[in-house]
Amino acid sequence: MNAVKTIFKIITLGIILAVTGCASTNLPKTEFEEKTGLSVIIPMRYYTWVKADGAETFMDDYVNGKFTFTYSEDADYFVKVEKSEAGISTTWGKPLASLQNSVKHIALTAFISAAYSAAEEKDGIDSAYNVFSQIFADPLYAQVKAALPVVFLNGLEAYKDEAAWAEYKAAHFSTADGTISIIE
Repeated sequence: MNAVKTIFKIITLGIILAVTGCASTNLPKTEFEEKTGLSVIIPMRYYTWVKADGAETFMDDYVNGKFTFTYSEDADYFVKVEKSEAGISTTWGKPLASLQNSVKHIALTAFISAAYSAAEEKDGIDSAYNVFSQIFADPLYAQVKAALPVVFLNGLEAYKDEAAWAEYKAAHFSTADGTISIIE
């Protein structure tokens, strides 16, 4: 009986080690990840509890090449969104890469949702702030919230009031032709 238990423990340990080894294998970074210092996998964690445009399909879209990321060092816009039959292509500009590391992934998460909205010719800024407001409603993110750039931080405050938000959004963001830019 002890021999059976020992064999079972060895087999179980072997399976656990194999699964752990597979799960911790580092995937090669994409060019986008190299240039921005971001992982496009992180937004998937937020989308398990954040309700937003694209939250339910992002993982499948990304894995299947239907949502792509590129980075342009020359771009002054935040993100440019192009929709085609193949999916959604996004080109991210310097404003994303210039954010503090502690807020980059949250901003990427918010503006992935904005990209889905923009691809459907909806207001991407509203979608991004919907995501920001859900994430920062959790007290665990209070310190991260303080690290947001002033334009995002003030936008979160304005987002609480419909009239103030409309005025703030018009003064600080541009959403022309699928391109989302920050006006400071």
